[in-house]
Amino acid sequence: MTLVVAFVPEAGGCRYTAVARHWSVADREAHEAMGFHQGWGICADQFAALAQTP
Repeated sequence: MTLVVAFVPEAGGCRYTAVARHWSVADREAHEAMGFHQGWGICADQFAALAQTP
């Protein structure tokens, strides 16, 4: 898997974009079965909380 992450200044804040590119459909399906979307959501929430700290 390749992950592309971008942080772009926007309107007094920052736009966070992440794109996961899997090598194959089978790899994508395996990651989904392991909870990829839920795990990524947790990671994003934790990152947002960290970004709010001074």
